Amino acid sequence: MKTLAGLIPPLAGKLDRIPVLYLSDDVDFPARLTPREIVQCLDPGAHFRALGTELLAGLEVENKRYSLLSKGNRQKARVVFAEIISRARKIYFLGLDEPFAGLDFQARDYLVSRWLGNVNRERHLLVSMHPSEIPVAPSQILLVSDGKIWTVPPTTSWSEIRTLLQTSELISV
Repeated sequence: MKTLAGLIPPLAGKLDRIPVLYLSDDVDFPARLTPREIVQCLDPGAHFRALGTELLAGLEVENKRYSLLSKGNRQKARVVFAEIISRARKIYFLGLDEPFAGLDFQARDYLVSRWLGNVNRERHLLVSMHPSEIPVAPSQILLVSDGKIWTVPPTTSWSEIRTLLQTSELISV
């Protein structure tokens, strides 16, 4: 995802530059601002503030200074911020690295229902996570190993994927 977003160069070859937002764990937000205030800053045109407020409420993120939020609430807020940034900047590929890490089941279910309920063929969500954290059947699984990318059917079990990676019997896409 970092390579797609242009944050690190490809090991070989070349990628066409496309607008991708990758929000890493290293990105921090102003400690003294509340999540609603941060949403306002991220959406200067005010087109997606109502959505931001709705998402923050749906995820039950407290509206106190960002620095005072629990780790779980900061993670929920970061997902909301990524949504708002990608929409405000018209970025059609949003990459999230382990967005469910540290989230309770209610927050996971809420995000999954929002993401699955808002299918938009012009906007793509690229999520990486450990197989044990996948809450629903994915629409597609991409495996990246040794500089190659493969697809496998979403019904493929983790043990089958591990075996395929170890034996390198995958067919390149």
